This record gives sequence, structure tokens and C-alpha cells, in this order.
Amino acid sequence: MPFLERFTTWNAFIKRFYIATCRVYAVLFPFYWVGTGFTPLSDLFISIPWFIHLAPILGFGILYFLSTKKAPIFALALSFFFALPFIVHVQTPVFVTQEQEVIASSDTEHVLGESSELSFTVCSLNTYYYFNNLDRESALSELVEHKCDVYLLQEVWQAKLLRPYIEEELRLYFPGYNMEFEGEFITMSHFPIRNAELGRHEGFLKTDLEINNEVISFVNIHIWNPLTPRGCLSFTQKLYTEDCMLSSSFIRNQQLIELQNAISTSDNTAIIAGDFNSTEQMKIIQDMKRISQHVTSKTIGLNATFPAELPLMQIDHFFLYNGGISEIRAQPSDIVCNTEVSDHCMIKAKFTK
Repeated sequence: MPFLERFTTWNAFIKRFYIATCRVYAVLFPFYWVGTGFTPLSDLFISIPWFIHLAPILGFGILYFLSTKKAPIFALALSFFFALPFIVHVQTPVFVTQEQEVIASSDTEHVLGESSELSFTVCSLNTYYYFNNLDRESALSELVEHKCDVYLLQEVWQAKLLRPYIEEELRLYFPGYNMEFEGEFITMSHFPIRNAELGRHEGFLKTDLEINNEVISFVNIHIWNPLTPRGCLSFTQKLYTEDCMLSSSFIRNQQLIELQNAISTSDNTAIIAGDFNSTEQMKIIQDMKRISQHVTSKTIGLNATFPAELPLMQIDHFFLYNGGISEIRAQPSDIVCNTEVSDHCMIKAKFTK
């Protein structure tokens, strides 16, 4: 049979699968550059780390090289295009709607307040359950060293129920801080807390702080991982089966909508930070960039925050939404990686009011 004869040799088999793999990924890789900025379903594809996508490309490329002694040019080219957006974080084109232009332009119409200029530092960290361990000393000591005015902590399993056991310890390390425990979140602040609101799908904790006679919202966020093994179970052990459906990608979109509504319907400036479980090219980040400023590191190519052992992806982000009386300015963020504190790197940014 002519069809089977093409597979009669090992070299022919490798060559056909090498060409097929390259063709498939040649079609898929544009999603990393453009497609993920508009379609939520493509988040499922891009949520898989770039180095996993490289495995079949390079794998068949190496086999092709060993069997034919020819350079796998197509595999090398595709590997470059797949890795580049994640390493360098090239800005994906953003198309702003007319309605979003009105929201963005309104941010610049506010009159600066007469109060003196004030700078404050915000630190955000996905704690990776470390605060649920009995030995939290190394993690807490590291956080104290940064002397942040506001700390936004995520992934503390049932933080509100944990409060009676951990609050006394936190106050020993952070005397004078005001604290809010809701869902999986802990927010600690030098500034007075005026109000706190947990998102309906537990994607964020919005805490209103009074700074220099103005209320500013700090949104402590943890968008669900679309590939999470927890399925539809939240960090407070609540099941969202009706909203979760086929994967947590559906509930991610709900969490994003709730977040955008929370900041756009308020008269406050908002600083949003945390674990978005989304890279630069994913729809959630692109949607946030349409209505707010993406605060990133000043060093191009060094924005990766996960995993802390060898950061390969930027999934922890800062955003600034200027909606209050005074304009807030953000300096480039810093990234601090310490495997004794979390499997995420901490992100830290300075803001001036």
C-alpha cells in the first residue's frame, strides 16, 4: 500500500511527524501575539507554559537532526517565536473601543488636590499556603524587610477562619498595621481601612484605604488558574459548579467582569495587584490594559514572576486605575524572588500621590 510505504523507515516516520508538528504550531503560534487579546477560549491554549509547547517542536527537531543530519530550521524558528513573547514580553496590540476611550480620557480630567505629595510602597505576594504552615517565621521575616506601606497577600487557605490563629503573630511582625481578612486574602496597611468587599466569585478583595484625606481602593487579586487541579473549588472550599462548567476559564471571565465593574463604578483611584494567572498575551491582561496602566519592571525581559526557583512567566501584575481626585503616579515595579517565602516572586511598586 503506497500510504503505508511512506512510514516503512524510521527516518521517514520522524520526518513526517516533524513537518506535521511544525505546520500545526505555525498555525497556533499567532494566538500568542494577537489572538489571546480578544478571545477568552484561547486562554486555555496560552495558559500552558511556553516551554511545554516547545517540547514537541524541539523534540521532533532533535530527532529530525539526528536522523537526517540536517538542521531543523523550521523547529528553531518556531521555538524562537514561541519563546520571545514570554521572555521579552512584547506588547500585544490593544484596540480600544469608543466607550473605553471615554473612561480612559476621564482619568485625566481630575483636578489635583491641594494636599502635599506623598509616596507609599505596595507589596503583593501569592503566599502559596506558606501562611498556613506552622513555621511562618522565614516568610514573615522576609516580608518585614521590605517595609511596605501596604501588603496584598493571596492564597491563604481560608484566611478569615485562620484569623484567630494568625493575627496575633502578624501583629508581632507588623505592629501598627491595619488588617483585613476575607476569603483567601490578607490586606495589611499603615493607612486606615474604611471599607472592604470580597468579589462574588472570590477573585479579589477590594479594600478602601484613607491616604492623605482621600480614599484609594487597593484590589488584592487572585484570578483562578484555567488549568487548576482544584476544579471549581475556591480557597474557602466553596464549589462554583454552575459558574465553572467545562473549566475555570468561565469563572475567570466572571472574576474579570466583577473586577472591572468594581473599579469603574467607583469614584476612587484603584491600585490592583496580585496573581492574575495570566501572561502578558492573555485576554485578561489585555482587557485590564485597555482601562488602566500596566505597571511593570523597568528592565525589559525581566518581568517573570513564576516559578520563583527559575522565573519563566509573568503572571503576577500591578495595574493603576486613576479615578480619584488626585492623580497617582507609579514607578517601575521590582521583582523579588525567594523560594523560602513562596513559589511566586513578590512584586513591589512605589506610588506617589
